[in-house]
Amino acid sequence: MFAIVPVMAQVTTDTGTVTQQTDFAAIFGSFSALVAIIPVIVELIKKVLTKMPSWAIQLLSWLVGILLTMFGWWMHLGFLDGMTWYIALTYGFGASLAANGIADTGLVQWIVGLFGKKTVKAN
Repeated sequence: MFAIVPVMAQVTTDTGTVTQQTDFAAIFGSFSALVAIIPVIVELIKKVLTKMPSWAIQLLSWLVGILLTMFGWWMHLGFLDGMTWYIALTYGFGASLAANGIADTGLVQWIVGLFGKKTVKAN
């Protein structure tokens, strides 16, 4: 299975300076990309908050998944655009479970489908 990860790019400006940019829109491009970024964010937080017990790391991972998904929903990013809040929240919980290996993305999407269909806005 392939996973989509955010693209890190370095751009050289006219002045010759190099800047790093992250394509945040790619994080919300698909459910799989959201699942893939959760462990990366958790590892970054673990570097700052050392000596966390395993239950706290698990809780942190779930919170990161839910908060990241709800942020994407609030900002109308990627596949979360046009969803109701409770469907986005279900995706957030499912992304957290999938990022921890408890569920796979297909199972989560099937469960979310039981609660309601994603409505797509006409552009």
